[in-house]
Amino acid sequence: MDQIIKGFVNNYLERYELKSKGEATDLEKFANYCVFYSYQNYERFNVENIHVGGKEDIGLDGIGIVVNNVLLDVENENELEREFENASKLDITFIFTQIKNANEYNRAEILDVFGGVKNFFSRKPTRQRNAQVQKKSKLALHLLNRWPKKIRQSPTCIIYYITNARKKPSQAIQEEISEQKTELQEKCEIRFERVEVLTWGCEDLERVYRRTIHQVDTTVTSTTDLVDLVGKRENPIFIQGVNKAIIANLRFSEFKKIIMDESGKIRPFIFYDNVRGFLGEENQVNNQIKMTLDSNNRNRFAILNNGVTIIAHHVCRSSNEVTITDYQIVNGCQTSYVLYNWYKENYEKISIELDTIVIPVKIIETDNDEVRNDIIKATNSQTAVQEELLAALSEFPKNLEDFYKFQANQTDSQPKLYYERRPGQYNDSEIKDKFIVKVGDQIKAFAAMFLDLPYQVRYKHNLINKIPKEIFCVKHRPIPYYVSSLASYKLEEIFRQEVLPKDNSKHIHYHILMIFKYIVGGFQCPSCTNQKIETYCENIINVINNEEQCITRLSQSREFVLEKAIEFNNNSPLDYSNFFKSKEFTEFLIKELKADNDNLNFLQSAKQLSDNANSMKEDKNSVIRVLR
Repeated sequence: MDQIIKGFVNNYLERYELKSKGEATDLEKFANYCVFYSYQNYERFNVENIHVGGKEDIGLDGIGIVVNNVLLDVENENELEREFENASKLDITFIFTQIKNANEYNRAEILDVFGGVKNFFSRKPTRQRNAQVQKKSKLALHLLNRWPKKIRQSPTCIIYYITNARKKPSQAIQEEISEQKTELQEKCEIRFERVEVLTWGCEDLERVYRRTIHQVDTTVTSTTDLVDLVGKRENPIFIQGVNKAIIANLRFSEFKKIIMDESGKIRPFIFYDNVRGFLGEENQVNNQIKMTLDSNNRNRFAILNNGVTIIAHHVCRSSNEVTITDYQIVNGCQTSYVLYNWYKENYEKISIELDTIVIPVKIIETDNDEVRNDIIKATNSQTAVQEELLAALSEFPKNLEDFYKFQANQTDSQPKLYYERRPGQYNDSEIKDKFIVKVGDQIKAFAAMFLDLPYQVRYKHNLINKIPKEIFCVKHRPIPYYVSSLASYKLEEIFRQEVLPKDNSKHIHYHILMIFKYIVGGFQCPSCTNQKIETYCENIINVINNEEQCITRLSQSREFVLEKAIEFNNNSPLDYSNFFKSKEFTEFLIKELKADNDNLNFLQSAKQLSDNANSMKEDKNSVIRVLR
């Protein structure tokens, strides 16, 4: 293996605390991580869900299905139905990887990967396929056959052929790839709108992996003089908390450097603070933007469009050139996505005219959270739903971040966790990724453990709707949020180290957290606004910090969940991927514990449940005996 890549692979294994499975397999997983990181919106994801390499892999090492710009993470057709039954359209991209620990590109391997793709879509495959490949193929065919009217254009197919090569593929290899692309489009059992093949070598892997670690920065040149909106303190237009504010007019060839990465894909993470997200081109405003771009009047774009607002942590300007570092587009998500989609559809036809499109851009440098949040709120407060989302930018998350730091400095007996209130804020630190609690992780852990909603964590939009009344509530004390993350981290560690069986761990993880809370903290959970929650959570922390007690209690919680699942399912085999999404099963668990939670709105009190339930067979003492 190339020594630099070997160092990167080792860094990747250490960063995510993965055990080496041999040089070839380690490289496959590392390369798959690099490829799919951007398709996962630059968030943490499990490479095992992508990796298919091994025996009977039909020449493929990674398979991903991207639907409506989201990397699919479902186990079966039933989950597909729930995920997309209400979708108005389906844009589908199939991504395949083949990774070879070799320093050259090989014709036979190219034939193998193209043959594997054809086999993947075949209803009568001629090659043996392992379980992972079969599952992915079954999902793909179901997706294509179930909603043909929602699929408005044929899927895209992207193939990554990756080696350790330091040189570009030869002319002969490029010609072979071109021939195989044509044959794939003609002979594959499904029709592709477009087939794209990317040949990656060492330099590509290095560049992409560095981007997963370091914050993004971009340099652009304005077509007109840059305009300063603020000045120094003695200047009348000085604004407290704003270091720089600049207006630039960027031709599209410059603007796309901001919204697109080196491989030509949009950077979804730069819209993290733009709460609205992309509304699609069916949206009236977006459709009008597209109509302008499609017309001969696209040079009017600058006077018809409101422009884009960018907040950056560092802005450096020189003449008409400006460099922005660690930035977010907080207003202009719709404009950016419409421009990107239009460019991808038309760049070969109208490349000469691209620079007739000019985008007005406001660039603001600030580290002042109050100013930052005011700008985000002012530019994203279009609907009532968005107002609820913006509560995540309120004072509570700031206090929560400080609470995590306080806990990290208190003792060495527990893991030092850090709450990432702003995306990427720990990129340049030496803090390992596993110790960083992201917003999505925090919401899921808290909702499962203290709101008794483990069945809802898979569908995050259900939880986001609870902000700020039940999650990130300004009256909440921060300690239950911290405890939920600490318990979730500890459970992940125990599963990773295989102290507890890993089988189906992802399906029962959040149910275990809920039960763990009750058997350690007590069967009466105080409200997160009540001072009593402090003592309740401290008791849980004490158990977590005692390795032996923690493992024992988590093991008891796991056994209780599984035992009651079998009982609730009448001793029938469990469909793990669907069973634990049942609200009824969660209610059953709480009834069996005779537990009560002052935070709950959707369940009756334990006494009411006891009066109405005919299936209560044990009192609390017998439940404790079961747990022991």
